[in-house]
Amino acid sequence: MEPMTEYERKRLENVQRNQQMLAALRVHDTAEHLRSASKKPKSEIKGYKPPKREREAEPSV
Repeated sequence: MEPMTEYERKRLENVQRNQQMLAALRVHDTAEHLRSASKKPKSEIKGYKPPKREREAEPSV
């Protein structure tokens, strides 16, 4: 495996630092809580749909 470039190493450090910050702020827990709280219960009553009418055959011109 090739050694990491300086850019890749800094990027990895930045990603790890950001993950630690998000964990400290409990962002994932809060997001999951909000996601579950925003779900609307499904309605068992469905809307009225009128029956479909068949098309009449149009004479070809």
